[in-house]
Amino acid sequence: MKNKPMEYKGYYANVTCDMKSKKLRGILRGIDDFVDFSAETAEELEQQFHMAVDDYLEFCQEVGKTPCKEWNETFRIRMNSSFQG
Repeated sequence: MKNKPMEYKGYYANVTCDMKSKKLRGILRGIDDFVDFSAETAEELEQQFHMAVDDYLEFCQEVGKTPCKEWNETFRIRMNSSFQG
């Protein structure tokens, strides 16, 4: 069974478990800015993730910055049909 990534408002998060502190830690993935969050339970982690995204979007609006959006991991190349390779 494959886990689905956390998603909220078009942002995704990678989640790890810190065994030393016994906390779940998340970081927004695929953007140039650093946004992280943590919690002790999965339910709390989801709430913290939503708050982190909302805070990030609010901060960007306050400072007049366009929020980063996750890059698309797909790479497409369009080639002319006359290409002889």
